[in-house]
Formats: sequence, structure tokens, C-alpha cells
Amino acid sequence: MLFSPAYRFADLAFARTVPVEEVKQILRDEPVNVLDTGYAIHLQSLGIDKGTALEALAREMGLIPSDFLAIGILSTTYRC
Repeated sequence: MLFSPAYRFADLAFARTVPVEEVKQILRDEPVNVLDTGYAIHLQSLGIDKGTALEALAREMGLIPSDFLAIGILSTTYRC
């Protein structure tokens, strides 16, 4: 089951209805990161994360990344 497709621009999130290891195996030759948040399985393009988004936002706003404070949940990232 796909979560929030209209609001997701950097990844796809799916219900954890299959083992994460199975997803990693299926996508092992694809250029994606598989993230397990404990709630959902996220598929994310390589090189796109909150850090790269903040860097781009900082450039557009004429700021530097250290001007920002970001808080999030640490998840396990798997490189497939």
C-alpha cells in the first residue's frame, strides 16, 4: 500500500507488509536507498535526503546550511 503519494516529492513510502530484506533483495540492482522507519518502507533516489534539501533551500534563501536546525527520526538506511 502506497502512503501519501500526492505529498511525497523525494521518496515513495509503502506499508511494511513484506520484510525489508525482501525489498532490498528485489531492488538490489536499482539506484535507490531503502529506508525502514519502523512504520513504513521508503524508497529514495540516491543523493536525495533532508540534508540535500536543506542545502538547496539555503542557497535559494541566500543562507548557509548552519543557519538551519533540523530534527528527525534516525532510520536505518540500506544501499541496495
